[in-house]
Amino acid sequence: MATTLEKPIRLPEPPADRDVTPEELLANPHWGRCELNNGKVKLMSPAGHLYGRIGARLLIKVGQYVEVRGLGVVYTAETGFRFPDGKTVRAPDMMFVSAARIPADMPRQSYLPFAPDFAIEVVSWDDSFKDVTEKAESFVAAGVKLVLSLEGISRQLPPF
Repeated sequence: MATTLEKPIRLPEPPADRDVTPEELLANPHWGRCELNNGKVKLMSPAGHLYGRIGARLLIKVGQYVEVRGLGVVYTAETGFRFPDGKTVRAPDMMFVSAARIPADMPRQSYLPFAPDFAIEVVSWDDSFKDVTEKAESFVAAGVKLVLSLEGISRQLPPF
């Protein structure tokens, strides 16, 4: 069982020889955009222009809808949420959390300590169907109520 570090260790690059904790991941932003999957760091490359454009359009439209109605908060792809296993931190391309679920005392520098209500993944040109399906299914298993994966070319929107 992994122990929580009192003071997270700052490392020049993600270790390949051991698991990383969510606290260590948060303390090492210089690693770049990455997720934590069962203690293993997965580096993520920057998005291509179509992927970024689709993500931006979704954020604008969903964000306006949520804000005007006071429904909650919409988060961008840079925001991670902790899985119940304590060893996984994922960052959907966009996620929504209802207002009733957002604690007033949540630390500013932390991952969301719970799964969002709704998550969207924009499928990149190099994502395999298997990887997208596994990621969406992991979101559902972690407690996300609805996951949509949007493929930019065909404009398909299969819910999980």
